[in-house]
Amino acid sequence: MTKDLTTGKIMPILVNFTVPLVLGNLFQLTYNAVDSIIVGHFVGKEALAAVFTDYFSGINVHLFV
Repeated sequence: MTKDLTTGKIMPILVNFTVPLVLGNLFQLTYNAVDSIIVGHFVGKEALAAVFTDYFSGINVHLFV
């Protein structure tokens, strides 16, 4: 299905693009928070530091690619 983005009202088009992005970001935030809680409670401080280091290095890689 193709859609002409140059005609029509802008608000429904923006909502159709932003809702999946916002939901994806919320799910990723929730996953990272739960992962940190589980690792912090059951594995230890060193593993929690490794999880955060891996997470932030992944963000930096995505920013530069």
